[in-house]
Amino acid sequence: MKIWLNEKNEFVSLKMEQIKSLSEEDKTEYLEAKEMELKRIHTELANTNTTLKSELEALEQKHNDEITELKEQLRALAEKKDTVKLDKKEMGILEQLEAKKEEISLALKNRQPFELELDLKAAQTQTTSYTLSNGNIAFMPDMRGTVTLPYRPNVILDAVGKGSTNSKTVVWLEETLKEGSFAMTAEGGLKPLISETFDENTMSAKKIAGRKVMTTEQIEDLPQLTSIILSNLKRDHDKLLEEGVYAGDGTGNNFKGILEYAQTLVPTAPFVVSGTGTVFYPNLLDTIICANNQIEVASDGNYSADTVVLNPADYNHFKTLKDNTGNYVYPELATAGTLDGKRVAISTIIDQGKALVMDSSRANLLNYKPFKITFGYSSGDFENNRVSVIGESRNVFYISEEESKAFVYYDIATTQSTIAKP
Repeated sequence: MKIWLNEKNEFVSLKMEQIKSLSEEDKTEYLEAKEMELKRIHTELANTNTTLKSELEALEQKHNDEITELKEQLRALAEKKDTVKLDKKEMGILEQLEAKKEEISLALKNRQPFELELDLKAAQTQTTSYTLSNGNIAFMPDMRGTVTLPYRPNVILDAVGKGSTNSKTVVWLEETLKEGSFAMTAEGGLKPLISETFDENTMSAKKIAGRKVMTTEQIEDLPQLTSIILSNLKRDHDKLLEEGVYAGDGTGNNFKGILEYAQTLVPTAPFVVSGTGTVFYPNLLDTIICANNQIEVASDGNYSADTVVLNPADYNHFKTLKDNTGNYVYPELATAGTLDGKRVAISTIIDQGKALVMDSSRANLLNYKPFKITFGYSSGDFENNRVSVIGESRNVFYISEEESKAFVYYDIATTQSTIAKP
């Protein structure tokens, strides 16, 4: 008797440890029995009363989850060759493309565009396997991935506050004037009047788009298409998005970026007193502390920097500082990557000799239309067996005027000179 049948020959669910110990043949039989049990539950569910319905639905879900896991185990046993290594992010896109493969092919045959909104999750280091579904391939070459040109890490996108919106225009109210205040008053005396003035501000979504021309053979080769989307379209998209968030000038179709909002560093007491610097032998860290002081004082202590953006040349040079005995002054920089408790974001997006100190949570990047790809033909493509692949998204970025105090951009050498004690 099978272990999933009791003395009354009724089906009994096994624990996962028991399932894993089954032979491949028994796993297949158990799966069939499980599916028959699920059908029985469906029949019972159709005839049951509302009191039992929720319990049966929970049981149905439990069976479904176990069936899915069993199928994955059986598929893993069958996949002993002809596999390509893909990380989880690539795997997710590949599965989405595989699911829409017939629709994409039909659209291209009819010379119609086809849109696919991709669910792009953060990349993971763990890998999995995917068996190609092309039955015409007699063998699979040894796939070793794709080597692309280097892409700058998206340190600004990683730092700023992110969210989503269902409107192409974002509206917010900003307090610009406050009159009156609380006061100590006599019993029965006139209470002081307090009033505020608010301005309405808006920011509209901006589109980021790019196009790549591919052959229909590339479209049908899903792993290659996945690699191209991740390595080229999506990365180029993110690169431009970050450049706009950081340095957009706010004109035309451009974002108004952080540098347009950022304040100039003007050292005050105690760093500069009566026009004279007070800091002995100031270095990069001193300028960061000075910049954060400006943020905290200007905001009455409401904002405090959490991120410092530096060019790698400035950061690496600072790490070489040694005391008069030859020991490194800041040995923790080799591993911790923080200065004055603030995360150091290293990127060539910022010019050498400059620094950006910011409370990154005060920046708002809202996604209005997620990144999607569209397949279609343009003039001459159909005759030459080429397909255009467009990648695009729409986003809103803004910093309120009040919260622009949380961003300070400055020249490192100039600041060191200003705060240096003669």
